[in-house]
Amino acid sequence: MFLFELEKNRRSPDPFWYLKIKVCQAARKGRCSFHDDGFISVEAFPMSRSKKILAFLVIFLTGALFFIFQSELFFPEDKEALHIAVAGPMSGKDAAKGAEMLRGIRFCIDEVNQEGGIRGKKIRLAVFDDQNDPFLAMKSALEIIEDPKVLMVIGHFSSETSAKSGDIYRIAGIPAISASATGEGLTEWNDWYFRVIFNNRSQGIFLASYVKEILEKDFASIIYTQDVYGISLAKSFKTRFRELGGTVRNAWRVDPKADNLDAVIGKITEDIAKRNANPGMIFLATHADEAVKIMVSLRRKGLKSRVIGGDALGDRIFAQKFEAYPEERADPGYFSDGIYATSAMIFDVAGEKAQKFRDKLTEAHGREPGWITTVYYEAALVAVQAMKMAAMQGTPEHLGQDRQKIRDALASLNRPDNAVKGVTGNVYFDKHGNAVNVKSLAVGYFQNQHFISALTQLQPMSNFRGAGSEKAEDTSHILHVNDDYMYKTNVVYTGIDVHEVTDIDIGNLAFTLDFSLWFRYRGQSDPANIEFLNATEPIHLGAPVYETSTDSFSYRVYSVKGRFRADTLSMRPVLGEHVLGMSFCHRDLALNNLIYVTDVLGMGLTQEMPLIEKLRKSQVFSMIRGWSATQSWLFQDIAEKPTQGKPKYLGLQKAKLDYSRFNFGIQIKRNTFTFRRLISGEPSKYLLIVSLILLVLTFFAGRYQRLGRLSKLFWFLQTLFTFFLILSAEGFALDQLRGKISTYYLEYVILGFDILWWLVPAFFLNRAVEVFAWKPLEERTGRAIPNLVRRMAAFLIYTLVFFCIVAFVFDQKLTSLLATSGVFAMIIGLAIQINISNIFSGIAINLERPFRIGDWVRIGGFSEGKVMDITWRTTRLQTRDDCILSIPNSQAAEASIRNFSYPDERYKLIFTVQVDPVHPPARVRKILTDALLSAERVLSKPPPAVRYLGLNKDIHSQSTAWAADYLILCEVNNYGKKMVNLEAVTERIWNHLNRAGISPVIQRQELLMFREKGKSEAGSGAYPFAPPADASCLFSDEAKASLDEQMHVRRFSAGETVFQQGSQGDSMFTIMEGVVGVNLHLESGKTAEVARLGAGHFFGEMSLLTGELRSATIIAITDTLISEISKADIEPFIKAHPEVSDVLTHALGRRKKQVETRKKQEQDASARTDNGAEKNILHRIGKWFGL
Repeated sequence: MFLFELEKNRRSPDPFWYLKIKVCQAARKGRCSFHDDGFISVEAFPMSRSKKILAFLVIFLTGALFFIFQSELFFPEDKEALHIAVAGPMSGKDAAKGAEMLRGIRFCIDEVNQEGGIRGKKIRLAVFDDQNDPFLAMKSALEIIEDPKVLMVIGHFSSETSAKSGDIYRIAGIPAISASATGEGLTEWNDWYFRVIFNNRSQGIFLASYVKEILEKDFASIIYTQDVYGISLAKSFKTRFRELGGTVRNAWRVDPKADNLDAVIGKITEDIAKRNANPGMIFLATHADEAVKIMVSLRRKGLKSRVIGGDALGDRIFAQKFEAYPEERADPGYFSDGIYATSAMIFDVAGEKAQKFRDKLTEAHGREPGWITTVYYEAALVAVQAMKMAAMQGTPEHLGQDRQKIRDALASLNRPDNAVKGVTGNVYFDKHGNAVNVKSLAVGYFQNQHFISALTQLQPMSNFRGAGSEKAEDTSHILHVNDDYMYKTNVVYTGIDVHEVTDIDIGNLAFTLDFSLWFRYRGQSDPANIEFLNATEPIHLGAPVYETSTDSFSYRVYSVKGRFRADTLSMRPVLGEHVLGMSFCHRDLALNNLIYVTDVLGMGLTQEMPLIEKLRKSQVFSMIRGWSATQSWLFQDIAEKPTQGKPKYLGLQKAKLDYSRFNFGIQIKRNTFTFRRLISGEPSKYLLIVSLILLVLTFFAGRYQRLGRLSKLFWFLQTLFTFFLILSAEGFALDQLRGKISTYYLEYVILGFDILWWLVPAFFLNRAVEVFAWKPLEERTGRAIPNLVRRMAAFLIYTLVFFCIVAFVFDQKLTSLLATSGVFAMIIGLAIQINISNIFSGIAINLERPFRIGDWVRIGGFSEGKVMDITWRTTRLQTRDDCILSIPNSQAAEASIRNFSYPDERYKLIFTVQVDPVHPPARVRKILTDALLSAERVLSKPPPAVRYLGLNKDIHSQSTAWAADYLILCEVNNYGKKMVNLEAVTERIWNHLNRAGISPVIQRQELLMFREKGKSEAGSGAYPFAPPADASCLFSDEAKASLDEQMHVRRFSAGETVFQQGSQGDSMFTIMEGVVGVNLHLESGKTAEVARLGAGHFFGEMSLLTGELRSATIIAITDTLISEISKADIEPFIKAHPEVSDVLTHALGRRKKQVETRKKQEQDASARTDNGAEKNILHRIGKWFGL
């Protein structure tokens, strides 16, 4: 019971009273009642079967979705995940470095998890905070090794924390990777520790070479921290600098943990100032915090000495630390400008892969990544690769074995051919676990708090044997560093100012670009001697529009305008988008001589003002209609050119040289909003599976007949799921095919989806017309919609879609297509004009609807028949001889049409009956009316009628002058049974006339007419006694005449009762003239007329033969003449002829079954056959007559 609370006072101003009453009324199929306690109770009725099925489907779909999204197939539980520990300074003074570490690692792990993880298992990170403190690092290491889920470690950040925790990892047997600890002994004495960054020894040697050979400084002073990092870095620098002939004048040591650190630094700077001597290049082998204090102290004392530092200073985090001082806030770069430092990554000299990595991180986190984020991203890549290579069990019982397998996999990454492709280059290890120096260190300096690349870089020589000829000719640009030879490469700061982009021709992938190009560089090289690699025609820069030179650099500006090819840059645009831009490289100078890098400062590019925003504000795309820029790039990468057999390059292992290529690109897309390709990657796969399952289920459920009422809901669900299916299928297919097949074939895949996005809506639009228009119309009218209408609607929909595909998919103008189609249609129309006439006539027939499917019609002079179908050319009728008559629609539309089934199934039966004029018209009219009323197929409303036409031949088309004509007017149902209806009516007329002794007259060729006197009312030549047809042969004429003498004739007026149901009686009645109604009292208390009997019919036979009570009430409908015979009159005959009882048993049994059937039909119950009825009647007859 559901209880709805109502206030007792129904007239109270309760605003919810009406709503509550409506809730009660909505449950009217249940039982609703008021209670004294102010409640209304509604007893819910049982749920229908269709609703049960729908509820089951909803529950099933919900369960399926839950299973899909929770199953281990798609989202493995954490208990089966692979865990990696991350240890670093997550809080404290170095929290920013820890955040950069975690940022790079998480970005890598998220990418791996989105691709399905490792063998279906996700990777989870366990983060530990050591605050960059050695003792906290040891504590974190102990916690890590006790965790039964952790398979390996990424961290720690500093060399000292890594060294302290490394011993614990070695003893416990858990592999670790660091991307920032550069201390010397970290990996040499620990087989379980690896690093993907250079060490202090190689860094110190590199810095010493750069100071002596590039910056050309003969003197240097060193300030270093008293820890693993500072001592090893200072030692290697000092040794190499002296080997190169330099002099280290001073070396100061500071303890970063000392309480008087500021005083020590102040004393050092005072010492430098007091000596009033050139300290040379000051090398800071310290961490960032100590370096900040040293620089503040130096600059505040007015010392302008040039400073260089290690990787601890080579990041924007170092420059941001100066913002705590008022001088830096007032003048950004006051303390940091001019400081040189090394870095594992400077993006303006990095290649395309690094640029894409930077763009992804910037888009995801809103700020540009530094070198810490980059190298720890690479460390995570190496860790994932090792876990993929290791055949791990992944269970706590095999934890030790899995850790050993991962360590062995890391050690096996020891060759270039199996190196991990990182952002900064390929990563593989030497025998000690150090990253092999295939990547050069980048040198940069700070300017306005920006860390940009220095004007000269050192690049490793990949082919020393091929450099022999170069050494013989010119050794000024080759240095020996770290047991390897390196090129001294000039860096050219390159900037571009785009004026406008015009004349975009997507068909030919070409456009016009107008821009200014400038170079800022050092040395005597000519950076303007370039060739544009994607220009449609050669472009020469000519004379610069502006140039200037100083002691430090040269500067030139050129104006360029030319035609370029689109989509030629190395980045592959998203489908449907295009990349406009240009790329160039030097004609002669290879990568080892010159590198073009982005002039970040000169272009004013900042984190707040990236290149794309700068282009938008300058309204570069104002001349482009319908396109907008989504992304832009400025980067340098490597272009290969053949050596063409030049003698000095004959020693190269490959006949190609690497050149620095400068690239500028703008990604554009059309200004249209679309959902397509909105979902990609892993979500597209999950959505594809879910939508496919739901779509199949809804299609099967929609075919279930009991759910036919929900066809509109199923149409909506099927449309929605199909939309998501195509949306996800397109994203998933393109993700899988991109990079595996060429763009040429990929465009055909896109073309297929373009067409599909038009065809599928057309299909569901056609289905919508069926669901929302045709089916409801059929239900309301009860008539089937002609197939021609359905086909024409579908044809119209698909024709419109065809033109849309031509216009929007194939980008063809419809005017020419329609013109061509018009000429073609005219030619075809002339050839099939009769068919066109039939088609439009069929449309007119369907619109006017003079007949419907299933109607009985007569069209023109054709035979009458039932309408079976209205096709595009013909109307098909099924005639009475069961043949199909096809009438062309053009003829059907022009012919006269008689519809016998409209507006309903009733029709008038009109004919004449010829009777001898000697009979009184009133009596004949009554007899004929009685006959019509007694006919089962004649409708009682309107009542049938009989008209006397006399002897006038011209009154009616069927009237004659030789007989009295009576016009029969009655209504019957179902014109398809016209013959059956006519037979039933005429048969009743004949019976009534025959019982009255009246015979219809017919015209003969020879006819002798004479007039007789009027006959008696009862007629002549007919026996009042009429036994059942089955028993008629058993009664001889003598028996019938004898029984006739025993019968009593009685007359009943219209509406008079012959006898009542349940009354006692032992006589049978035969109708001589008139009509009576058989009425039954039903169990419901109502009275129903179950039959009508006319002349020749009998009733009361059950009481006569068995003595049972009257089973029905008999009422005269018209003035009726009835003959009655009793038991006493017929008993002698029954005893003389016992076989009559058997025949009467069968006849009366059938009569009883018919009455019971009609009775049960009136009570809305199905008739059941009583197999023992005849035996029961036979027994009662024998008992009644004593047989």
